[in-house]
This record gives sequence, C-alpha cells and structure tokens, in this order.
Amino acid sequence: MEQIRKRRKIITTLLASVLLLLIIPFVFLKGDNHSDAHDIEEIYHVYFEGERLGTVQNRDTVINYIENKQADGEKVFDHRLKDMLEFIPELVFDVRDSDEEVLAALKETLEIKVKSYQLAIDQETIGSVANEMPGK
Repeated sequence: MEQIRKRRKIITTLLASVLLLLIIPFVFLKGDNHSDAHDIEEIYHVYFEGERLGTVQNRDTVINYIENKQADGEKVFDHRLKDMLEFIPELVFDVRDSDEEVLAALKETLEIKVKSYQLAIDQETIGSVANEMPGK
C-alpha cells in the first residue's frame, strides 16, 4: 500500500510538472509584446533655426510644404529656408509623429519670418530688408 502511494505521488508530481511546462510558454507568448527589428521606425526631429518644431515620420512632408507655399505665389519666402531646417533622425519602436503639429508650427514661424520689404532700383530687386524705410 505504501508503495502505491509513493508511485501515485511520483506520477502526480510528473504530471503537474509536464502540465506546467506546457502552460508556461503560452502564458508568456500570449502577450507577444516583443518587438522585432522590422518594428523599428525612423522618425525625424525637425528644427528651424535651432528651435524644435516636433517630429515627423517623413522629412519630405516638411520640404513639400515649403515648396508648395513657394509655388502658391508666396515667393517672399527666403530661398534658403530649406537650409535653415535641420532634421535629426532617430530610430524608435513606438512612432508618435506629429506631422500636423510640425506643419502648424512651421507655418506660424514662416509667417513671422516672411515679413520683409524688397528694395528695387529700376524694377530690379536688389535685396530685402526686415523693416520698412522711415518716412514711407
């Protein structure tokens, strides 16, 4: 009788161990929260004259915005605007881009920057100044 109890205890322990070994991997795999290399995305931190505007997933979004503004007849934009932009790339797992926020900040910044006056002699533009000449 004692021998049967020992065998039953051993069998119960073995079955419990096997059952745990089968269940534990499913508990950890259920969440599947691990990130693979293909989950890594590149974002760009956008700076205009050293001031951070936000992040975008595609730098062409900002470049196209400026080009469209210039094409819409807003030629008063400085031709060096693209040179004033700085894009700093970063690899991230969780993409939280703010394209709309960046474009809104850029629009606000550019509206302030474009207030200038062109100097012309005989209908030929010779330069731009930030303030209107006194007496005008």
